[in-house]
Amino acid sequence: MMVAGIQGLLAVAGLIWAGGLLQAVRRRRRNPFRLDRASLGVHATTSVSVIVPARNEAGNIGSCVAGVLGQTGLDTEDAPVECSLLVLDDGSTDATWTELANSLAHADPGTAQAIQGGSAPLPEGWLGKPWACERAAKVAIERYQPEWLLFIDADVQLQQQAIAATVGYAQRNELAMVSGFGQLQMESFWERVMQPVISGLIIAGNDPIKVNDPEQRTESPLANGQFILIRRTVYEAIEGHAAVRQNVLDDVGLATAVTAAQFDYHLLFLTDLFSVRMYDSLGALWQGWTKNLFPGMGRNWSALFGLVAFQFCFVMLPLLTIIAALVGLVSTAWLVWALPGYVFLHLLRTYLDHIFGQRLWFGFTHELGSLMLAILLLVSAYQTTRGKAVWKGRVVE
Repeated sequence: MMVAGIQGLLAVAGLIWAGGLLQAVRRRRRNPFRLDRASLGVHATTSVSVIVPARNEAGNIGSCVAGVLGQTGLDTEDAPVECSLLVLDDGSTDATWTELANSLAHADPGTAQAIQGGSAPLPEGWLGKPWACERAAKVAIERYQPEWLLFIDADVQLQQQAIAATVGYAQRNELAMVSGFGQLQMESFWERVMQPVISGLIIAGNDPIKVNDPEQRTESPLANGQFILIRRTVYEAIEGHAAVRQNVLDDVGLATAVTAAQFDYHLLFLTDLFSVRMYDSLGALWQGWTKNLFPGMGRNWSALFGLVAFQFCFVMLPLLTIIAALVGLVSTAWLVWALPGYVFLHLLRTYLDHIFGQRLWFGFTHELGSLMLAILLLVSAYQTTRGKAVWKGRVVE
């Protein structure tokens, strides 16, 4: 009975990953929700304030600011765009403020400014990032009265046409909000092992075709806090970041508030328009995903254990069976059952790595990444439910 059960799991693994490969190819060919630098720009005069909350981002803030100041496609005669930048230093304990001053030294102070948020304790009921965004947005609205607010993280690097392309898309489609996935930059070993597995899991569960269809989207549609463009009037109508003051996933919270208020929203692939290196070490990666993964699953224990079981049964089991057959622990006849799941999984991973410009040989670490993900899921559940998750020196409850 046990032998038949294991063989059944291996057979299902082959079907799952073969189907996943076919679906990935079909999505790639049919997905209309992808922008690049050749996309149409703005078609009506408008104004945009870029808002960057920065806490301990000395190594990133200079390139982030340079990307904003280097935007093109905004000064056309037919549809000029007034673009302003406001960066809030959220109580940094490193050289973020010094780097900010250097990066803005030659910028127009009328359209690019930095403010210090101070290091006072967070107000009761607020998490760090929503509080930083709320304060920065109020200042930007008061100073510039923009039609659009663009929230980006301090580790985001905008390509030259990013703002023009996304604002133009929002205008043409009469949207209240646009968010999207950028190009993931990875340099260290553990980034390359873990980030594709985690990101692939998130994207697989949030097909933009469904997210962008009001008839198919869930009550809590995905958004990416690295890049959120929202109309100022809509932002004010949903009470800004005050609506998500206690939400670890403030980006998902904003998308939920926008769609609940009957405004339209799109999630896009923006890999040609911005890049981001989320974490630069295993420690940072571990802390960052610990605070996000279990809350991102709605704190659902059944979903958590189901996902951990999925990683073992359909990702790691085929490889373990192949190894067992090769070292003589089981008959080589087991290869017939195990190879399809392993081969189709790695064909899918190779296809996705090729699309997203990642190093192909790291696909062979996919099972290791899945094992780390399973551990990380359990740690995330434990720490977030006990109020022990920490990010940049603050406890995330």
